[in-house]
Amino acid sequence: MPYFLYSSPVSQVKRDRVTILAYAQLGGWGFFLYGFSPLIPLLRDEQGTSAAVAGLHGTAMAVGGVLGGLLFTPLVRRLGRGRTTWLGLGGLAVAVTLLCLLRPFGATLTAALLGALGGTLVASGVAAVISERHGKVASAAISEAYAVSIAVGLLAPWPPGSPRGNGAAGGSAWS
Repeated sequence: MPYFLYSSPVSQVKRDRVTILAYAQLGGWGFFLYGFSPLIPLLRDEQGTSAAVAGLHGTAMAVGGVLGGLLFTPLVRRLGRGRTTWLGLGGLAVAVTLLCLLRPFGATLTAALLGALGGTLVASGVAAVISERHGKVASAAISEAYAVSIAVGLLAPWPPGSPRGNGAAGGSAWS
């Protein structure tokens, strides 16, 4: 084998329990991020809104992302990095619960904002933990974490229609 395969930073990443947990946490954010956008047309139909109004969900996600970025440092100072990351995961869980249980436009808009806010806290916390834990090979570990997040996210659009066989492969349907 060529020398560069033996000395690549990816081969030097230690995938311990903390690293795998960080990858899984980021995967949760990826699932929400990539799974939410395909739901917007379904929400539009269900709520009877226009495409422009339904598109405000994307705006709410942008606002949530900015808020998460602004709140991350003060929350870490107050709660610590671990608790802040778990708070972000809690926000994602609440957002998913709201999306599953409530249908009014305001509720889904709030869920989009909360999900993005929580996801930004998770992504920031994971990047910091991996950077601290992996030192010189942190960039490889962070790249690997985002690859996991994207892989999980690519599966996200499938479940909404899958019980009727209408998931990503066959169209779209709100089950």
